[in-house]
Amino acid sequence: MVKIRKVLAATAGAVWAALSLGGCSAGAEAVTQETGVIFEVTATGVYLAPEGTEGIGGATFIGFNGVEWLDAEGHTVLPADLAPGQVVEYSCTSVLETWPSTLSGCEQVSLTGQTEDVSDLIAQWNTAQANLSSGTDNYGMPVLQILQQNGSTSSCTMPLRGSSSWSRDGSSVMQDSDHPLRWEDAHLVKVNLAEDDTLTLSFAGTDGDPDVVTLQRWDSSDRGSKSIPDGEAVAVDESFTFTAQPDSVYQVTAQWDGEDVGGKLSWGFQTAE
Repeated sequence: MVKIRKVLAATAGAVWAALSLGGCSAGAEAVTQETGVIFEVTATGVYLAPEGTEGIGGATFIGFNGVEWLDAEGHTVLPADLAPGQVVEYSCTSVLETWPSTLSGCEQVSLTGQTEDVSDLIAQWNTAQANLSSGTDNYGMPVLQILQQNGSTSSCTMPLRGSSSWSRDGSSVMQDSDHPLRWEDAHLVKVNLAEDDTLTLSFAGTDGDPDVVTLQRWDSSDRGSKSIPDGEAVAVDESFTFTAQPDSVYQVTAQWDGEDVGGKLSWGFQTAE
């Protein structure tokens, strides 16, 4: 199931203006013990709401890599044993000032044995995912349009955004997603190709084209793979145009290097004859 994480329209405006760091300060060396409740478990870590924060405004991510997870008796806990609603205690030495914030220096996370009802948090988080991915509340993040030209026929397709990070006026927002090869059909938009079709990547919603654009391709048969195979690099010309192959999955990555506004965004789509 695709895990595309986005910002809740009703709360993210406030999050954008003032990021909640869940009790840790950026670059701090303190190891103060914190408490939070998990509201989503992903393949790479968990999202939780730290105690004292409201809704998903203080959403915080703790990755599995390098972190020891223990139950209330001190026994090792596997990621598969974690679930929304579990209350955890953790400490960190620094935090990445984005939304959601990302903790580092968390060597150990312990389950307290307590659980909470997180149905409201899950509903907020799911709404946030839909809003940011669809571009209805994208905080100035560019939107990708795939322009298709074949003879006198032209069309435009707008794929969903995948893993991305975007900064504006000193604040940042992050979006976490599975690889497009693992997206559900409903998320992976399809571009139907005719013979010798060319596609053009057009970026709307920001001033200027990206500084760097990369494009990778996989066979559609690679969808659902347990491990992501190496993709084929696809060359695009100065106008971001390329000749597309059918029965393929593409990932577009674009980077803007502006001082006040910029970031690195990605999108996924598939092609068919």
